[in-house]
Amino acid sequence: MNHAPFAALLALLSAAAPPETPEAMARGEDRMRDFCFACHVFEPGPGVTNPLHPRITPEKWGTYEKAYENIGNLSRIRPQMSHAFRGNDEDRKALALFLAKLGRENVVPWWRVALPYAGLVLAVVLAGGFLLGASRRSRGRA
Repeated sequence: MNHAPFAALLALLSAAAPPETPEAMARGEDRMRDFCFACHVFEPGPGVTNPLHPRITPEKWGTYEKAYENIGNLSRIRPQMSHAFRGNDEDRKALALFLAKLGRENVVPWWRVALPYAGLVLAVVLAGGFLLGASRRSRGRA
């Protein structure tokens, strides 16, 4: 009998979200620096930011439970992350709190989501105008 689903459920249930105290958040940020930034390095230059910021989305990391589970299954998120989290359960909980908070704060505004489609909308409008104008011009000749 495969006990993996039960073990995963038990792990999730035992990972009740601890309070977001300043100490826990600082510990989570430290764990991020120690563990995550060992591979995800800052790019030198102007405007240096967190290299993981675009990847920490609300959909994948926005709740403590999701973040806690993801930290335990990094290779499922990206096969290149084949190493397991180094740290005890308290470190994992603190990192999950910190990443969940980053995920909740990393909400993309609606206009940024729509921006890639603006060119397509403009092309359709222009093509429609061109076809409508061509149709009117051909009726005028007949």
